[in-house]
Amino acid sequence: MPSVKNLLLRLRALFFRRRVEEELNEELEFHLQMQARKNQRQGLDATEADRQARVRFGSVTTTSEECRDERGIFDARHSRPGYPLRPANAA
Repeated sequence: MPSVKNLLLRLRALFFRRRVEEELNEELEFHLQMQARKNQRQGLDATEADRQARVRFGSVTTTSEECRDERGIFDARHSRPGYPLRPANAA
Protein backbone atom coordinates (compact mmCIF):
# COMPACT_ATOMS: atom_id res chain seq x y z
CA MET A 1 0.00 0.00 0.00
CA PRO A 2 1.42 3.40 -0.95
CA SER A 3 2.48 5.64 1.89
CA VAL A 4 0.95 9.07 2.38
CA LYS A 5 4.18 10.67 1.14
CA ASN A 6 4.13 8.50 -1.98
CA LEU A 7 0.50 9.42 -2.62
CA LEU A 8 1.27 13.14 -2.24
CA LEU A 9 4.19 12.85 -4.66
CA ARG A 10 1.96 11.13 -7.22
CA LEU A 11 -0.71 13.82 -6.87
CA ARG A 12 1.94 16.51 -7.27
CA ALA A 13 3.19 14.80 -10.42
CA LEU A 14 -0.35 14.61 -11.75
CA PHE A 15 -1.28 18.23 -11.15
CA PHE A 16 2.13 19.82 -11.70
CA ARG A 17 3.40 17.57 -14.47
CA ARG A 18 5.43 20.23 -16.29
CA ARG A 19 7.25 21.31 -13.13
CA VAL A 20 7.99 17.71 -12.12
CA GLU A 21 9.42 17.06 -15.60
CA GLU A 22 11.56 20.21 -15.37
CA GLU A 23 12.89 19.12 -11.97
CA LEU A 24 13.72 15.66 -13.31
CA ASN A 25 15.56 17.15 -16.29
CA GLU A 26 17.45 19.57 -14.02
CA GLU A 27 18.49 16.72 -11.73
CA LEU A 28 19.73 14.56 -14.59
CA GLU A 29 21.65 17.50 -16.06
CA PHE A 30 23.19 18.16 -12.62
CA HIS A 31 24.51 14.60 -12.47
CA LEU A 32 25.96 14.89 -15.97
CA GLN A 33 27.67 18.18 -15.05
CA MET A 34 29.14 16.72 -11.86
CA GLN A 35 30.58 13.76 -13.78
CA ALA A 36 31.99 16.10 -16.44
CA ARG A 37 33.68 18.21 -13.75
CA LYS A 38 35.14 15.08 -12.19
CA ASN A 39 36.44 14.06 -15.61
CA GLN A 40 38.04 17.50 -16.08
CA ARG A 41 39.78 17.21 -12.71
CA GLN A 42 41.24 13.97 -14.00
CA GLY A 43 42.81 15.84 -16.92
CA LEU A 44 40.29 15.69 -19.78
CA ASP A 45 39.46 18.80 -21.79
CA ALA A 46 35.90 20.15 -21.42
CA THR A 47 34.53 18.60 -24.62
CA GLU A 48 35.92 15.15 -23.92
CA ALA A 49 34.93 15.37 -20.25
CA ASP A 50 31.33 16.07 -21.27
CA ARG A 51 31.34 13.27 -23.85
CA GLN A 52 32.75 10.78 -21.35
CA ALA A 53 30.14 11.83 -18.76
CA ARG A 54 27.32 11.19 -21.24
CA VAL A 55 28.79 7.83 -22.23
CA ARG A 56 29.15 6.80 -18.61
CA PHE A 57 25.69 8.07 -17.64
CA GLY A 58 23.96 6.36 -20.54
CA SER A 59 20.75 7.36 -22.24
CA VAL A 60 19.08 10.35 -20.59
CA THR A 61 15.77 9.31 -22.18
CA THR A 62 15.98 5.81 -20.73
CA THR A 63 16.94 7.16 -17.32
CA SER A 64 14.01 9.61 -17.42
CA GLU A 65 11.62 6.77 -18.27
CA GLU A 66 13.03 4.65 -15.45
CA CYS A 67 12.53 7.53 -13.01
CA ARG A 68 8.94 7.96 -14.15
CA ASP A 69 8.34 4.23 -13.79
CA GLU A 70 9.85 4.22 -10.32
CA ARG A 71 7.63 7.10 -9.29
CA GLY A 72 4.62 5.30 -10.73
CA ILE A 73 3.89 8.11 -13.15
CA PHE A 74 2.49 7.27 -16.55
CA ASP A 75 2.51 9.88 -19.26
CA ALA A 76 1.12 8.96 -22.67
CA ARG A 77 3.54 11.41 -24.33
CA HIS A 78 6.42 9.18 -23.24
CA SER A 79 4.87 5.81 -24.05
CA ARG A 80 5.82 3.55 -26.90
CA PRO A 81 3.19 2.23 -29.33
CA GLY A 82 2.05 -1.22 -28.32
CA TYR A 83 3.60 -0.92 -24.87
CA PRO A 84 1.14 -1.86 -22.11
CA LEU A 85 0.27 0.82 -19.57
CA ARG A 86 0.97 -1.51 -16.66
CA PRO A 87 2.19 -5.12 -16.63
CA ALA A 88 -1.12 -6.12 -15.01
CA ASN A 89 -2.95 -4.78 -18.07
CA ALA A 90 -1.03 -6.96 -20.48
CA ALA A 91 -3.14 -9.84 -21.74
